[in-house]
Amino acid sequence: MGGDSSIPASQRQFQLSATRGERIVGVVLALGAAVAFALIGTDLAPLGLLMALALLSASVMGNRAAMALASFLMIVGPWSAYFVLAAFHIGFAAFLVWRANRLDNTV
Repeated sequence: MGGDSSIPASQRQFQLSATRGERIVGVVLALGAAVAFALIGTDLAPLGLLMALALLSASVMGNRAAMALASFLMIVGPWSAYFVLAAFHIGFAAFLVWRANRLDNTV
C-alpha cells in the first residue's frame, strides 16, 4: 500500500471519485471549450481541442484529480483575447480540489 497509510484506501477512492454533478459540469466545460477553441480558430486551436478532449476524458472516467488537473491546465489554452472564458476552468479546478480536501477532513 503506497502513499499515506493514515487514510483508508476506500476513503482515498471516494475522494478521487467525482460525483455525477461534477462529471456533468466537466463534460459541459470541455464541450464549451472545444467550441470556443474551434470558433477562435488560431493556429493553436488543435492544442486547445486536445486539452478539451483531456478534460472530457477525465470527466467520463470520473477521476476528480484528473479532472482538476485537466481543467487547471485549460487556463493556458489558446484563448487569445477571450481569456475570461478560462475563469470557469479555474473555478472548477479550485472547487474540485476544495471538495477533495473537504472529504479528506471529514474522516
